[in-house]
Amino acid sequence: MRKENLAFLMTKRGISEVQLAEEIGVSERTIFHYKQGKYVPDSRTLTKLATALRTSSDYLLGLTEDPTSHIKIDNLTQQDKEVIEALHRDDKIEAIRLIASH
Repeated sequence: MRKENLAFLMTKRGISEVQLAEEIGVSERTIFHYKQGKYVPDSRTLTKLATALRTSSDYLLGLTEDPTSHIKIDNLTQQDKEVIEALHRDDKIEAIRLIASH
C-alpha cells in the first residue's frame, strides 16, 4: 500500500486515525503503522479502507493515480444503492433479499 495515498485521502476527507480505526474495526495504532508504511493491510482491511475513504483499492495500492472510486454513485439504481447500504451495515440477508427481488 502506498502510505502517501492513505495519508492524502485521510487529510482530504478530514478523517483522523481514531475515526478511521473505529470505522474499519482496527486500532488507532494500526492506522498509524499503515501511514508509516510499517504494516500492510490484508485484502479485507484494504477493502474496508477503500470504502471508508471513498476510493479504490487500486489507488491505495498505488496501481492508479486516480483517487476517485471506479463506481460512480450517480450511475447506480435505487435498488443498487439499497443493496450496497445493506452490505455496508453487514446485513447480508437484506442484501440477498433485495437482489432476489429484482
